[in-house]
Amino acid sequence: MKQISKLDYPFSKRPPDGGTIEVETNVFWLRMPLPIALNHINLWLLEGNEGWTIVDSGMATKESKAIWNNIFTESLKKKPVEEILITHMHLDHSGLAGWLASKWNIEPHFTEKEFLETVKINKGMSNDQQRIYLDYYKKCGYDEEAQLHFIERAKYRQSLITKLGNSFQGLDDQQTVKLSDGPWKVIIAQGHSPSHACLFSEEKNIFICGDVLLPRITPNVSVNPVYPDGNPLKEWLDSLKNIKQTDSRRCPGITLTRIPLQRCSCKN
Repeated sequence: MKQISKLDYPFSKRPPDGGTIEVETNVFWLRMPLPIALNHINLWLLEGNEGWTIVDSGMATKESKAIWNNIFTESLKKKPVEEILITHMHLDHSGLAGWLASKWNIEPHFTEKEFLETVKINKGMSNDQQRIYLDYYKKCGYDEEAQLHFIERAKYRQSLITKLGNSFQGLDDQQTVKLSDGPWKVIIAQGHSPSHACLFSEEKNIFICGDVLLPRITPNVSVNPVYPDGNPLKEWLDSLKNIKQTDSRRCPGITLTRIPLQRCSCKN
């Protein structure tokens, strides 16, 4: 059996909660705390000559807003935020997208599917949507207590996201998007979420992969009750084939590391 290379962690120390480390010229790693079992997320700040790009936002909590306000005051070198890019719709990545966009009066970058899913979370579940989910989970073995827990969690989720505006800047697969520090290639991945945007800088040899590829665990890849016959696992494995083509330092949502290419070589 072929041995998989060990993970390479290029930084012996991680940033403190709310702190940043420059991992490459003009690329800053921000560790944002989360009020859940997964207690932090990695966000990214890209510095250009005229301003900054924020990649992912954190959840809508008082602590996260305070951290962002401190960064705006202390870390941006009196330059504005020019762009906000959200990799996907999950709340730890998109929760403050609306707040940040409103604060800087800019349209956030999303893929279309991720933007529409984020808007759905904003609006909350209708009774009909809730019924679709609960009917599916009943078939999967949810008892009454688990169903009530699902309903409460759905309500809690809404408290962790801020309202988005009515428009966004679109992202497409293989598109080159000009961000504050230069060009980044968009690579769309599926499985973890409908249309997750990853970013690759050939110049810097850095791949911002969000939650598609993680160092110690696999991402959450699960069937959506709205599409019970879907095959998100196949979509995710197919996406890894595209990621494998970028032999780069990878920046996941959790812990910066260089993830060996063999870990993208999963077989169906």
